[in-house]
Amino acid sequence: MPTSMSNAIHVIRLRRIWAKIHTFVYSGTVLKDADSESYRASVMQLREDLEQWRSSMPELPPRRGKTLSIFLTKAWYELNYYGSILLLYRPQLAEDKNTPDKIFIDCMEAASYICREYRRQYIGTDVKPTWSSLHFLFLAGLTYLHCLWSSSAASRSVRQSEVNKTCTDCTMVLVVIAEMWKGAAPYRDIFETLASHTVSMIVNRSLSFNLPEGPALADPLEREAVTGWISDIDGMGMLDAFDDMLAGFVNDIGPYSDIAHFEA
Repeated sequence: MPTSMSNAIHVIRLRRIWAKIHTFVYSGTVLKDADSESYRASVMQLREDLEQWRSSMPELPPRRGKTLSIFLTKAWYELNYYGSILLLYRPQLAEDKNTPDKIFIDCMEAASYICREYRRQYIGTDVKPTWSSLHFLFLAGLTYLHCLWSSSAASRSVRQSEVNKTCTDCTMVLVVIAEMWKGAAPYRDIFETLASHTVSMIVNRSLSFNLPEGPALADPLEREAVTGWISDIDGMGMLDAFDDMLAGFVNDIGPYSDIAHFEA
């Protein structure tokens, strides 16, 4: 039966999985053996560990009054589960061009859930966002856009209305956070710009199947603006987690310059 320690124990179990992910995936030799059977087997085992962690979450205590913290809610467990999926696969998404479409789709769906749940948790409630939640949300939103640009299977698996909804959810929360903290403004501005281009890409694909070549930001002035915002993030020491994905949107040579990624 659940006790007052059940939640803490379950959190510790997740942290142990995170430690394994960091040791294996972020050890400085990322993807050097990404095509090997042992690498794929290890990633699959880590994914199974996450699935077991999710399925064994303890029963939560009944809610009394207003929820001022999300830490004792099912949504908190789900956010951490989906965030762990992004943590596990992010290097493959950004660096491995042989990543299966299923991984892109899984990560896109995980990112969409995070954006949707953050809007539900933080818009019109008393729950206050933190710098950690800003980082978590921005990575989820950026991953969502990255998957749509990098995998034609992923972009075909969602309706335009779903893309609009996810982008709006993420943008709304980033706007709210930027109103609280001036330093969050670059995150908001980068996502708004990239989301606008992504929605346009989805619309063009649905209308004519003519897909864009090159990076998302082809306009030099717009690219310069986004590069400036990225520098602002770098100045806060928070760029390392998503600089590889951002590079594809602003560089002439990147994951989005290969037309093979856009074949309908």
